[in-house]
Amino acid sequence: MKKIQGQTLARIVSVAVAVALLAVAGVVLVQPQPRIVKEAYSSYYLESDLSIVDALRNNTLYGNNVSLNNPGIIYKNITKEIYIQLYLEYDPPAANSSVSYSYSVTLISTNPSWHKVSYESAGRLNTPSAMQKVITFPVNVSSNVSFGNSINRELEFNSGFSYALLFRASAISPYGVSSSNVTLSLAGVTDGVSGPFDTPLSGDLYKNATIPGKVIIRIPVSYAYVLIAAGIAFLAYPAATVKRKGADPVRKFKRDNADNLIELTVGPPEDAIEISRPDDVFRMAAFVERPVFSHENRIFVEIEGKTYFAEIKK
Repeated sequence: MKKIQGQTLARIVSVAVAVALLAVAGVVLVQPQPRIVKEAYSSYYLESDLSIVDALRNNTLYGNNVSLNNPGIIYKNITKEIYIQLYLEYDPPAANSSVSYSYSVTLISTNPSWHKVSYESAGRLNTPSAMQKVITFPVNVSSNVSFGNSINRELEFNSGFSYALLFRASAISPYGVSSSNVTLSLAGVTDGVSGPFDTPLSGDLYKNATIPGKVIIRIPVSYAYVLIAAGIAFLAYPAATVKRKGADPVRKFKRDNADNLIELTVGPPEDAIEISRPDDVFRMAAFVERPVFSHENRIFVEIEGKTYFAEIKK
């Protein structure tokens, strides 16, 4: 009895320890953990914007000494000078940076169809900090037209010329390129302007940063799996110590020998003689050809006025 009580107490303690370990493991698993994230630590901006400037003569339409930026149309008779302005803006993420720029003029012929770069320029600017700069390039329309005419004469096209000037600029930084372009279409009395079309560049630089969680218990998550394994082991102990209840040996014995037993409602008399093994009862009955009776956990046989019995061992 004491042994059974001791086993029961051990099972209860084992289950309690298992529950405690699993509970701690659950807390460790759900506790906030530090996270590694990308965090912006600096940004950059780069712009290379082109604009056409039409410097005008004294005129009634626009007044005296007026300069138009990006006009939609240029009236040749009142135009004194045309030039291109390249506006550069660079905001580097670190000091002592630099930016390169390039500028080109492409003469485009529509009839016949060809194009040719007529002018190119490039430079480099040191930028100890954020920078804004304007660079001016004069546009010599007549020299470009003469240049185009000479090409067309070589191609044996002598009339019906139609040209356009494509201005392109770009700024190159360690973080990417910004670009811009504008087109001047050359015609008879007026010239047309389309653009500018610019693509500035901006972005952020990132570094890995650790955001700590509000940790309740500073235990690595891997420890939780150790606690879970230990808890399962403690839960397995009670299951291993509980003996499975097997089949009733008395019932099994009677089932196995059902053809040779007659079940009675009363057992052997008090003066019955006990035999140590049930198999001997069967042998005695077979020798004298007498039936074998059973009652509860006893089998017995009557021979010449005497009763012999044996108990079925549990």
